[in-house]
Amino acid sequence: MLRDKEALAGRPLTEGQGTMPRTDIRALEYYPFGVDLKVRITDLNYGGHLGNDRLLGLLHEARVAFLASLGWSEMDCAGVSLIMGDAVIRYLGQAFAGDVLCFEVGMGEARRCGFRLYYRVTRPADGATIALAETGMICFDYQAGKVRPLPEPVRALCMSSAGTRDEAHLEDEPPAKEGPGTIV
Repeated sequence: MLRDKEALAGRPLTEGQGTMPRTDIRALEYYPFGVDLKVRITDLNYGGHLGNDRLLGLLHEARVAFLASLGWSEMDCAGVSLIMGDAVIRYLGQAFAGDVLCFEVGMGEARRCGFRLYYRVTRPADGATIALAETGMICFDYQAGKVRPLPEPVRALCMSSAGTRDEAHLEDEPPAKEGPGTIV
């Protein structure tokens, strides 16, 4: 329950009055993996479009498929398990029941105990970009309940040109298309 409505209502607007602050996620120039997933009726929210919680679940499906394509899993990623430390999603359009979406995945930002996965979700039928997302994956030992160092094979893939995210591999976000299902 909001306890201090007056304080919230009295907050001064800052730069960009009337606009919502947006997370700055940019698409990679190249994603080394892609998988098509269909939006199901159970993926819809009360607005009749793909729900935000369901999109996160579909990103999970794409992550599992990406890891499997490398011979890994979330429980054995080059010898360590993975746990998600954070997730950021920037919604750029709506998806509806029956839409086939392409989930592209890349990796980078290798750190001592983890790395980031990058996703671009598009609808191939009309070329619309539905979302850009990132998840921070932490190497974890579930038996000991402790964080583990990033295995060298994972670090190497993060650093390879196919998986690296750096300023040279970024492209500007796709232009927003006006029309039904577009979030501007």
